[in-house]
Amino acid sequence: MQSVAILRQLWRARTLVAVGVAVALVIQIVMTYHVGLAFPPSFSSRQYEVGVGSAGLLLDSRSSQVVDVSGGQNKADVASLSTRARLLANLMATGPLKEKIAARAGIAPQMLLTVPPSSIPGVEAKPLPSGGHVKPDDRRARVLTLYVNESLPIITAASQAPTPVEAARLSSAAVTEADLYLDEVAGRDRVPEAQQLVATPLGAAHSATQQRGPRRLFALIASIFVVLVWCASIVVGARLKRNWREADDDEPYGSGAPRPTRGLSSEPAVSPPPPLRALATPEPSDLPALPERPVRRR
Repeated sequence: MQSVAILRQLWRARTLVAVGVAVALVIQIVMTYHVGLAFPPSFSSRQYEVGVGSAGLLLDSRSSQVVDVSGGQNKADVASLSTRARLLANLMATGPLKEKIAARAGIAPQMLLTVPPSSIPGVEAKPLPSGGHVKPDDRRARVLTLYVNESLPIITAASQAPTPVEAARLSSAAVTEADLYLDEVAGRDRVPEAQQLVATPLGAAHSATQQRGPRRLFALIASIFVVLVWCASIVVGARLKRNWREADDDEPYGSGAPRPTRGLSSEPAVSPPPPLRALATPEPSDLPALPERPVRRR
């Protein structure tokens, strides 16, 4: 019975319900499309496709720690290699090494956004400023995100670009330039060959297409939520108005004060009877004189 009463109340306020449905429809359209203000208005979907790529790099010593579990002659442990891998990944995200990666991938350095490894496990770091005006959520953005395995000295170069081919090229450029950088620093500082680090690519870069932007399901859920909240507000408002009137009708009035009536009465008004006048008591002087009767004596 309660649901029937609610439906009847919404039917009485169907104009307000239609307004709520229109507002929810506008919210769904704005969340799903970019609306142009020209006439007629243009609609372009907020969802877009980008290319994503990934390539891996294993950092090891000349006396491989992967094969020789005893640590070899240099006794370099895996934990130390993981620390060096994190250092190399941070260098790939900044400075001259970043510019070399952008040049090899055919990207302007100010258009390449780099994300270094996060210092907090489970929390992704923010992109470093590049000097350009491109943002990570832009479909034209080129983003290079670097991850380091906490237990193994492996660097993962994940990339985003407008096309999968460009994303794969960016990941491959990051791995190649990291290997060349290690060789360049070892030759410049004359590091003995037995103490040099070796960067080994873990296969070719992989790429795919990924869809970005708000999902249409979320826009539909948001519009349904708006309609439900709107209808609930109408029902609650009508109930509050009815309770207010009932409380106003039950409000006590002062003693002797007439209770106001709502509307006009169909019965004719009856005029009160005129007040009764008090009868005047006659004075003794005003009474007529009676004749005296003779007194009989015996």
